[in-house]
Amino acid sequence: MGWLHPISGMFLATPAQFLKGDEMKYKLTDETIEFNGKTLFRIQALKDFGDVKAGDLGGYIESEKNLSQEGNCWVADNARVSGNARVSGNAWVYDTAQIFGDAEIKNGYIG
Repeated sequence: MGWLHPISGMFLATPAQFLKGDEMKYKLTDETIEFNGKTLFRIQALKDFGDVKAGDLGGYIESEKNLSQEGNCWVADNARVSGNARVSGNAWVYDTAQIFGDAEIKNGYIG
């Protein structure tokens, strides 16, 4: 899954496309919801990291560009991340938090 850059029109790969399966910490599941006119996918952890265990279900993201495959960041519960928003570092978005637009969360907790 990639995306087109809005100005250049170039196809950009998502970070997960450069990782081997064993390096990825989560995947998109088939479970979806609609949010602000967009389809969001529930995530599932593929390995243990931080307080997350392999198999844990997380919250919802629009695409892999919304949540880094690196660090201990996570979208949990029924939280939603979409648009150009990005969660990275050690950030946790949880409960019913909604992160969208051009927001960038690098550390801390939002719920």
